[in-house]
Amino acid sequence: RFGLREALPSKEFICAHTCLQVLAALEDALAADWTWKRQTSRLVESMTGAKFWVVKKKPTPSRGQRLPNTASSIFKYFAVFPRELTRARAIPMRVRMYSVDNVLHKRLEEIGHQPSGYVAHFEQGVELEHEFDGDRLFFTGVKDVGGHLRSICNHLEAAADSTFMVLPECTVCPTMMEDIKSAISSSPLPPVLCLAGSFHCRDDPSKLPYNRGELIDYRGERVGKVIKSAPASLGMNGQEGISVEETMDLVSTPLGLVGLAICLDFSHPTQAVWEEVEPDWMLVPSMGDQRTLDVHRDAAEKLRNTFNTTSLIANQPAEGAGHPGFIVEKGVEHNEDHHNQVVSLTSK
Repeated sequence: RFGLREALPSKEFICAHTCLQVLAALEDALAADWTWKRQTSRLVESMTGAKFWVVKKKPTPSRGQRLPNTASSIFKYFAVFPRELTRARAIPMRVRMYSVDNVLHKRLEEIGHQPSGYVAHFEQGVELEHEFDGDRLFFTGVKDVGGHLRSICNHLEAAADSTFMVLPECTVCPTMMEDIKSAISSSPLPPVLCLAGSFHCRDDPSKLPYNRGELIDYRGERVGKVIKSAPASLGMNGQEGISVEETMDLVSTPLGLVGLAICLDFSHPTQAVWEEVEPDWMLVPSMGDQRTLDVHRDAAEKLRNTFNTTSLIANQPAEGAGHPGFIVEKGVEHNEDHHNQVVSLTSK
């Protein structure tokens, strides 16, 4: 209820002790600058020494207006969760927080009453080039770069004026990013936020690549990124050969808290960390077959039923076509037939 999912001895202890401690810490944090004009997240410490991330979910009242000092009002504007999310994982996750600037903030406020989403799928498949490092495989590029880039631009046109757009995992290689940003910035009706899939990006030739995706706004500017932390098993081809980063990516917007996760980072049992964060929106590029989608759907429905989270999952198999993604939101069933089209979503 309060955005707290810490492994404590009992629910009574959480309600009677932890929440009161966090509220006290919040009062101290808000006292100095409760409008938070330049910040969307802070780390606060309770009297017991426990530390919590406080993330602004929506705009606070302007200066001169009083922010009611009650639990319900505070948690209307802020999401609160423990700094070390240890219940779901052996290794604590670190928070990587992104905030939208004033221009994008205003654009999101304008469309807040009727958001929409678009999950892309390449019907003809995507041919990927790859290399091996022992029994670990990583992708190095797309075979038909020009043709595939045209397909992506066609998706951008089809997603015109949508709020959220998601491209599948490992379908947007780094050499394409500048062209995609240019196509978005020059479009008369671009998607407001586009998670441009992901790809294996090798920054250091001596190390394995990261599976990384970029969040692009309607001006063609990067406003966030996501790096995969759970490598996938690629069947007979071996393990996904990537470096991992133990982070959790959040974007604070006027539409609520947006989570970014690549494939297994969203739905693997060890990734129950999202239940501690309680995001309003999840943007998920994925690469897998029907079994992967079934696991994603279970995770999305659990978040929907518990926290009213809307999940947009764009999927592409590693080989061939088929198995498109879908959107899961409360009160509406969007199945695989709703890919490659703009779908109206329920505002939070």
